[in-house]
Amino acid sequence: MLDRQFLVKTHLIMAAITLPLIMMFLITGGLYTAEYEPDSSSVEYRVTLSEPLEDNYVTLHRVAKEELKNLDVDQPMGKAKLKFDRKWNRYTLVWPGKNHSVTLRSSTRDSTVAVFTVKTPSWYARLMRLHKAKGGDIFDVYAIITTILLCLILVTGILIGLKTKLYRTLTIRALSFGS
Repeated sequence: MLDRQFLVKTHLIMAAITLPLIMMFLITGGLYTAEYEPDSSSVEYRVTLSEPLEDNYVTLHRVAKEELKNLDVDQPMGKAKLKFDRKWNRYTLVWPGKNHSVTLRSSTRDSTVAVFTVKTPSWYARLMRLHKAKGGDIFDVYAIITTILLCLILVTGILIGLKTKLYRTLTIRALSFGS
């Protein structure tokens, strides 16, 4: 069952499956170590309303959805929350997401004006979210499976080395040194 040909094929398949995610972690980890900070573009809009903006979740969420539709911008993938912002002394709708983050609050000068901000992360900021395990449940499962496969790649590589007469001594020495 664990003959060398089977181990080589298994090793090859697992390496090919895990390579894209491992490369993503390598690139994002390297850039992060080099202190290259992820950036995002942020655009602030002022929206004039027909009546004063109420500081409640339902109203703020409805206005945010309408403005996103008017701007032809897709809705954030996360869940919107209402937070009290001490800086502005107002409630603010905070709607984070992987694709965009949105905030909405009434203006401090005129409650019929809404301050609407759309923040869009760069490609690197999106990859860093994945690197920091903020990619959602499906990506988390994929990352866990990749971690298991990576361990199995190491085990099959060692088993291939032990089963190949030419590399057996080298494998044992390297394994001993590593241990």
